[in-house]
Amino acid sequence: MKFMRLLAACVVLVALNVHARGSVPIVNYASVPAVTASGQPATEDQILSALKIAGAGHGWEVTSAANGKALAVLNVRGKHSVSADIEYSPGRYSIKYRESINLNYAAGDLIHPNYNKWVQTLVDDVRQQLLKP
Repeated sequence: MKFMRLLAACVVLVALNVHARGSVPIVNYASVPAVTASGQPATEDQILSALKIAGAGHGWEVTSAANGKALAVLNVRGKHSVSADIEYSPGRYSIKYRESINLNYAAGDLIHPNYNKWVQTLVDDVRQQLLKP
């Protein structure tokens, strides 16, 4: 009987852990400051270049879509795919979720937690890229 209770408790804990990792709210980044090493606002060209270089370091492919707009696409191990719309202007850029494949996306803007980690890493790396002399 004690074994069955222990087994039931383990099943509940595993179920809670799986559910917690399932989906989280999507984090979009609006008006992220883009500053160069000199302290000046980055130009559109500098922002796009930083996005491409920083993104490539982690598998993102960033392509210019139109004036002040770009598309970022990430394919992970041939299983998962995500894309995000990017808008940029002097001194600022924004990243917004567009679509995904195999990342538990649910209406209401829920997604697998790795999406938010990948985009946060991209934002951090863009900042570092812009601060290079």
